[in-house]
Amino acid sequence: MEEGMYLVIGAAESSVKVTPMLLTVPFASTEEGWIYDVQAYPKAEKSNTAGITVEKRLYRINPNTFELDEITADDATYKVGLFLDKDGTIPYGDDYIRTIHIQNAQSGKASYSNVLRGTYYIFELDENNKAIKLNTGVEIDKENRFQYNVTNAAGKKDNSVVVDDNTVATDIAAYVNNIFITLPEGFFVNGKIEITKNVVVDGVKKNVDDKFYATVFDDSGKVVSTVELKQNDKVTVTVPFSEDIKDTVTYAVKETDKNGNVLDKDAFAYVVSGEDSVKLNESDQYHGSIEITNTKKDATVTPSGSNGGSGTSNGGSGASSHGGSATSPVKTGDPMNPVFWGLVLLVSVIVIAGGVIVYKKRKQK
Repeated sequence: MEEGMYLVIGAAESSVKVTPMLLTVPFASTEEGWIYDVQAYPKAEKSNTAGITVEKRLYRINPNTFELDEITADDATYKVGLFLDKDGTIPYGDDYIRTIHIQNAQSGKASYSNVLRGTYYIFELDENNKAIKLNTGVEIDKENRFQYNVTNAAGKKDNSVVVDDNTVATDIAAYVNNIFITLPEGFFVNGKIEITKNVVVDGVKKNVDDKFYATVFDDSGKVVSTVELKQNDKVTVTVPFSEDIKDTVTYAVKETDKNGNVLDKDAFAYVVSGEDSVKLNESDQYHGSIEITNTKKDATVTPSGSNGGSGTSNGGSGASSHGGSATSPVKTGDPMNPVFWGLVLLVSVIVIAGGVIVYKKRKQK
């Protein structure tokens, strides 16, 4: 190689991360023919195969409480980018863009795999795939705009992501948040109903093999959502509604089958209690709760004694028919009812008596 200063970097497709280094090839006299055997020992480390997961979330500022309400997008598409610098000017390779499609939901996710160890920066992208400046307002049209920021897993405004040996690919590394002042067309405020499900068998909460479902109905009786319930646990149902929502919205929550059909309670194996209406108030950020309990119906019990008593022949409390010892008499091995033998004895006496009368009449003749 000719004399000079050289920059040594790792190959783009390498399985290791090589620290860039400068290498000097010193001057050599052509007359003397000096030869320098220059060796380089770069610092290298194995790449981390963990990924980075980013979640996009949608909110609106409640005009009355100034709290953040979750909102649902009918159908919206966004783009985020992974960058090497905090200003968002150096993309992470050619594959730095991820598209997040949110449909009938409040959030959506995107991920990057096989990311090398290091610090990276998450930005939302504009229509030209350029990073949008953090904590700024973004205009959709003349009437609609949103505030945009990026927060980390701890909820702090920070768009940096560190990949190291402790990185878990499925964990959310960063949240890209859009906060609307007014809702554009196709966006809805979210209400939430928390349903607690109790299953009681023999007076004790217990998980059983059966599956249980509940359906949320609006005030017109239309099905809003059907969800499978968690036994002795909670699930949350999201109910979206438009910007012109009232201060209070009422929903009915009933136990149903998986298709949203109300159960026949007479044929159902459980007694259901707790079904009711739930009112979602703006002051509570349209959050409500309900608790439904299923109690297993008792099975039909067949009496063990022939007379429906407690096991004794006279239906008493365990003592003999004569009020003696409570100890049951020893069985003789004859399972037939004593009443039967009484009848046999009575018939025998009658037959014998009849025979005696006939004998006496014959003697008199």
